[in-house]
Amino acid sequence: MRSLTELLYASLLRFVKLALRFAGVFHSKTRLKMKGDKNWKNTVLRDQSKPLIWFHCASLGEFEQGRPVMERFGKQHPDWQILLTFFSPSGFEIRKNYEGADIICYLPFDLPGEVNAFLDLYQPRLAVFVKYEFWRSFSFELKRREIPLISISTILRKDQYFFKWWGGFGRNTLKRFDHFFVQNKQTKELLNSIDIPQTTLAGDTRFDRVADTLKSSREVSEIERFKGDSKLMVCGSVWEEDMEVLMGVFSATLELTEAGDRKQEAGNGEKGEGRTENGDSAGSQPLTFNLQPSNSKNLKFVIVPHEINQKQIDGWIAKIEKPCLKFSEINSETDWESFEVLFIDSIGLLSSVYRYGDFAFIGGAFGKGLHNILEAATFGMPIFFGDKSFDKFQEANDLIEQKVAFPIADGEGLKDKLSYFLLNEQDLSKTSNLASEYVKNHTGATDVVLKWIEQEISTR
Repeated sequence: MRSLTELLYASLLRFVKLALRFAGVFHSKTRLKMKGDKNWKNTVLRDQSKPLIWFHCASLGEFEQGRPVMERFGKQHPDWQILLTFFSPSGFEIRKNYEGADIICYLPFDLPGEVNAFLDLYQPRLAVFVKYEFWRSFSFELKRREIPLISISTILRKDQYFFKWWGGFGRNTLKRFDHFFVQNKQTKELLNSIDIPQTTLAGDTRFDRVADTLKSSREVSEIERFKGDSKLMVCGSVWEEDMEVLMGVFSATLELTEAGDRKQEAGNGEKGEGRTENGDSAGSQPLTFNLQPSNSKNLKFVIVPHEINQKQIDGWIAKIEKPCLKFSEINSETDWESFEVLFIDSIGLLSSVYRYGDFAFIGGAFGKGLHNILEAATFGMPIFFGDKSFDKFQEANDLIEQKVAFPIADGEGLKDKLSYFLLNEQDLSKTSNLASEYVKNHTGATDVVLKWIEQEISTR
């Protein structure tokens, strides 16, 4: 018999489902989600003669964490089918034709009837949920059917409701998982504190993914020609809030003080504040560093919006004083030296663009949350982002501590850091090396997860 809490949970989900259908009239993403709500029923690709492993990701970021495990498993077990589900249209719409899975669809709502119908249809041998996905009805039904359920790249915080006195509903859901492969020691300790011992400190599988990106990134000749002999700053996954700050950098000149005057502030030097390399007091006269194409230290920018909206991009271009170019406008007659800002108005290029970067600004931290900084780090470069929403990302805190990443509050702060590195090539090189080494030193989580999966399926 279902408890009152479970009945309330199901009622709440039904209300949410109804509300989303109404919201879909006005919101395109919600409309996509609800339109695809039943697409799992229409999939006829299930081959019941083959065993199936199920990977579930909330959205695109979690997909990148699950991807290295999926692809390695697929290579090792070509006789298995791989089912990939998404909750968000941001993941499904971009990856619905991903070749690494046999079946790709939306996750049905976590209602008992839909959960049972879904599991009856696909009959997974093992389920892999990525990072934050803890669905009550699915976890209970998988446990009842004795289908192993694991969570990979799991990361939790002490302030989450699982660890509150009133969080029993959530704790019971977590206890239905057969194993957690966690990102950090804190998550392992938190799970142990609520009587969940089945944990392994494996790390984040994204490190394996971005390490693979380094090997597989393709050359983009247009970016190479645009960069030329200049330094290049790649601004990835930017939103309106990020562009407001970046506008402060798109000025004709950067005012630089003597090199030593910025050394302590940037965090990499050992000289005292206000001292030059010779230990003398820095002069009060600034050096004017002109960012024009004729300058050997010219700084150019590639802007990759989080969402491609031509009207928004055109609006940004109208506000930027520097000459701008859109990737879609490039042709055989493009005069590369005439442009200093390039907007990428097509999807799928960001990871390859980073290979040409000397600096990276990653969007999201002035809004809901910082986007992926590891792709930039693996190619080796100082990384900048907003100073608001980054605390929950372990890699951001790690790289700040290593003085590779720098939260900035405004355009002046960003110009200040850029000015320092442009005048200090040695520290720029040192910081870039630290960034790439950080990624190399954190790979290996995929091997740990796959070893457990191999042992589990060999006994069934």
